[in-house]
Amino acid sequence: MVPERSRSVSNVPSSTRVFVGGTSSVSAARRWVRRLLSDWDCDDLGPDAELVVSELAANAVEHEGSDLEIDVRLVADGVRISVSDRGHGDVTPVDGAHDRPAGRGLLIVEHVAERWGVDHHDRGKTVWAELVPGG
Repeated sequence: MVPERSRSVSNVPSSTRVFVGGTSSVSAARRWVRRLLSDWDCDDLGPDAELVVSELAANAVEHEGSDLEIDVRLVADGVRISVSDRGHGDVTPVDGAHDRPAGRGLLIVEHVAERWGVDHHDRGKTVWAELVPGG
């Protein structure tokens, strides 16, 4: 595991950390995000943020099997969580009526987040979600 990089641009807190791809990364990411938001006095976003980072990290681990970089930063109206991996696959929510016991993580993210999206780049992709208080 690579040490986290914390920085503050224009006094806006942000932190980035790389997690080794594996199932233990998901729970470690959840604990890290909970601590960050507590440190930033954003405890009200904690439960939704933990859910979002769990789903995004689990997708990266399950579908891409690569290490993942997670970036958390405060934005104007809340917090933005980004999970980057080395995969180039499509990121599409599965129809909720589907009979599979898994595969609905992005539907959960879509429901909880104010907005979310995917940015593709040479090194892979970044899936991000923005949460707002009371959202």
